[in-house]
Amino acid sequence: MRIALFVTILIAQLFAKINITTFHSHFIQKVTNDQNRTLHYEGEVWFSKKPLSIKWLYTKPNRKEVYIDSSTLIMLEPDLEQATFRRFDKKADLFSLMQHAKKVGPEHYVATYQGKKIDIYTKDGIVTRIVYTDKLDNRNEIVFIDPEQNSTIDAEVFSFVIPKGWDVIRE
Repeated sequence: MRIALFVTILIAQLFAKINITTFHSHFIQKVTNDQNRTLHYEGEVWFSKKPLSIKWLYTKPNRKEVYIDSSTLIMLEPDLEQATFRRFDKKADLFSLMQHAKKVGPEHYVATYQGKKIDIYTKDGIVTRIVYTDKLDNRNEIVFIDPEQNSTIDAEVFSFVIPKGWDVIRE
């Protein structure tokens, strides 16, 4: 979940620099630890800058849904029949990081978040890949497959229902 939150902040900030108002893509995420063991995740992501609305749908290896608005992060975990609500701290200034990102190549930007380097790659102005090292020194690579920028996203995508009988955790 920390990975989703970090990447959410990163991508939201990236949107400010590259002038993205919406983003939708399937993704493959690889997380590699210092012993060269790799976890693979797959799913789909939707972002809308105004109002801030984000949905990460993880489909592999386990299904998980993460929803974020300007003040709340909600994580739905069907395998656990659990919904977790956390405060989303907008004080992080979601759109400032990329305003300070440096363009280091024709389609390569470098930003820094909490002292960590983040490489952002684009193709024809569209974000295609992000590579960074997280707080646990795991290498994270997210590859976006057929990304769409600045297209219409139905607000219904950001709606969710907590099934009856699930545990609801508020942190």
